[in-house]
Order: sequence, then C-alpha cells, then structure tokens
Amino acid sequence: MKSKIKIGVLGCSSFARRSFLPAILLCDKLELHAVASRTKEKAEEFANQFGCKAIVGYENLINDEEVQIVYMPLPTGLHKEWIQKAIAKGKHLLVEKTFAMNYGYAEVFVSLAKENGILIRENFQFQYHAQHEKIKELVLNGTIGELKSMRAAFGYPAENRSDQILNIELGGGALFILGCYTLKV
Repeated sequence: MKSKIKIGVLGCSSFARRSFLPAILLCDKLELHAVASRTKEKAEEFANQFGCKAIVGYENLINDEEVQIVYMPLPTGLHKEWIQKAIAKGKHLLVEKTFAMNYGYAEVFVSLAKENGILIRENFQFQYHAQHEKIKELVLNGTIGELKSMRAAFGYPAENRSDQILNIELGGGALFILGCYTLKV
C-alpha cells in the first residue's frame, strides 16, 4: 500500500478549522501531519482537535522533513515570504485565495515553483461548485439565450469583519477579500 501524502498547515485560520482540515481527514490519500501557529496554545488547540502534531512557528513547519505539501491559509500579505521559503525547502503548496498581492508576485511564485519542480496552486474552492458547471451548460447550449451582459454581487456579514479583511498590508480590502468572487469565474 502506498503511503499517504503528508500535509502541514501553515496557520490556524477559521476557514481551515471549519472546512479544509475536516475535508483532509476524509481523504484516504492524505495525512494531516502537523499544524503550525505563532503560539503554542493555538497550535495545540488545532492539533488536538484534528489529531495531528502541533508546531510552534511557521519556519519550523516548513523545516519539518516529513511535510510534503504545505497548505497556507495565511493572509495574502504574508504569502510572499512563506511561499518563497516553502519552495526553497522543496514543499508543494496549496495557497488560500488570494494567491498574491499583485500579478508580479504571482509571476515570481510560479516561476520559482517551475524552476524547483514544485506544484503550487491557489485554493479557490467556489469555482469548482456544480452550480457553475450548470450555468456554463445553460449558456453554451443556448437554454437561457444569448449572453449579453452579466452582473454579480457578493457580500460579507459585517459581524465577521476582522483585522485581515480591513488591513491592506495583509491583503485585505474589497477587491482581494470580496471582489475576487465576482471576478474569478
């Protein structure tokens, strides 16, 4: 039997807790190896909840030789440093949206990944939702007529605002956090 691919999680986001880590536990080809946080308490809380190793410090997770893939649910503004460090250590990457602060950074990340034989991917799950395939089918086969324009809206509950959502240096703001959903189809 082939061994499972070991994933290390760089950061303890609420999305990771709510959606991504439970999904990893359901995959028979993946093993949630470790979760890293800047604090021991947070790392241990996640590790205890998901049955994996707790690591204090992002660098320590990247240096863990057993980790094959790094899942990165960090704020966009932190991606530059940690993507480059993970690639330098030979780790494949699944990076939460928004992948990069700008097109130039995205080009650098992809170029570094190619040079080092690393798989790097943005995790933007909604675009794979079945409703999008159905809409595409309806448009392509003419069921809804000729597409002449499209209007999209996306909202976020005000009570869920966090420093990341409002902080431009961390990749927050309307375009990166919300607008990307209406633009990326």
